[in-house]
Amino acid sequence: MDEIRLDTLLTRLGFERTAGRKYIHEAMMLEPKGPTSITELYRIIGEKHQVSPGVVSGAIQRAIQQAYTQPVTAWMRQYFCPSTLPARPPKNKMFLRRLGMIMELVERGGKSNA
Repeated sequence: MDEIRLDTLLTRLGFERTAGRKYIHEAMMLEPKGPTSITELYRIIGEKHQVSPGVVSGAIQRAIQQAYTQPVTAWMRQYFCPSTLPARPPKNKMFLRRLGMIMELVERGGKSNA
């Protein structure tokens, strides 16, 4: 997926422009199908931005929580367990994996046109 489509997808899912969104974007460009090793992904992104892996993890988690607690977008309801929104956001790794699946759907011309 190209960066513009990913950026559009994140916007449609309700992510504001924060460090967490930037880290999610970078994680998906590095691991488009979702991370195989989340700790390694945090380390790589952290080194690039000169922050610790814990900072990367926390920023991603806060971005996910924000997207879940704000008024939920139609896209968020469509792709992330509508029965549980906004009750409890998924863990980072689960979210990134699901985002990878959504990206595949978008690229194949699924229900959405990001």
